[in-house]
Amino acid sequence: MDVIMPQLGETVTEGTVANWYKKVGDTVKADEPLFDVETDKVTTEIPAIASGVLKAILVEPGTTVPVGTVLAVIETGSK
Repeated sequence: MDVIMPQLGETVTEGTVANWYKKVGDTVKADEPLFDVETDKVTTEIPAIASGVLKAILVEPGTTVPVGTVLAVIETGSK
C-alpha cells in the first residue's frame, strides 16, 4: 500500500517530510504516527494508513514533494 503526501489544506500544493517515526522493516499499526510533514504554516503528524510492515521509504527527511507523491510503501499482508 502506497503512503502518499496528503493534502493538508485547500491551498497547500506541497510539503516537506520532516522526519520518519519508523524505519524500513518496522511493524506499523494503522493510525499510529508514521511521519511529520512541514508546510509554510504548520508541522503535522501523519498517521499510518494501514497496519503492516514498512517496506520502503522513498522520500528522505528534508525533501519537499508535491501532494500525491508516493513517500513510502507498507506491506499489509493482503493482496
